[in-house]
Amino acid sequence: MTPDDDDALLRAWQDGDKLAGDTLIKRHFSLVFRFLRPRAGQQTADLVQRSFLALAQAKGSIPAGVPVRAYLLGIARNQLLMTQRGDARRANVMSPGTASGPDGGPTPSGAAAMREEQRVLLQGLRLLPLEMQLAIELFYWEGLSRDEIATVLDVEPNTIKSRLQRAKDRLRALLPTLDPVTGSVTAADLDRWAASLRGVAELDDTR
Repeated sequence: MTPDDDDALLRAWQDGDKLAGDTLIKRHFSLVFRFLRPRAGQQTADLVQRSFLALAQAKGSIPAGVPVRAYLLGIARNQLLMTQRGDARRANVMSPGTASGPDGGPTPSGAAAMREEQRVLLQGLRLLPLEMQLAIELFYWEGLSRDEIATVLDVEPNTIKSRLQRAKDRLRALLPTLDPVTGSVTAADLDRWAASLRGVAELDDTR
């Protein structure tokens, strides 16, 4: 799969080729699902559907050189933030950019399935501001470039390096407070543990 493939599929889908749309959705469904699931909870399926619908309707809106997957995740982020703002207005209990979404922390059954270091790291990650969470997840778990992450988060590319560093520094300070022994070990080798968590976040919610 190459960016050119995605571009061609999207153009065909937007011109009415349903098979091309189905192919594009299959390629990126898991990516969007993983991106939304820890924070959207039971609303995940609806937000995934809205994200792909918005992508199909974005004809002529994607800037040249921006990969489809990055643009799609930017749409998913906007859908998530709009949902959180609506929830905040209705319940007055949360707002975008706070520590985590409605299903942020690992459940006991999910945590039991993780290595202790992964459990502590995931717990710490969910305590970071949302934009820091997303930067770390996209860089370590999904392998997006800094330019792609900048597209998703709607910031300048040169801010992503500093945002990742700030997020890692905050995690290193936070983890030992969650678990003095395991947290200290994990903080000392944060890059390796963060990379090891790819896919583990799906255990966040096992209800």
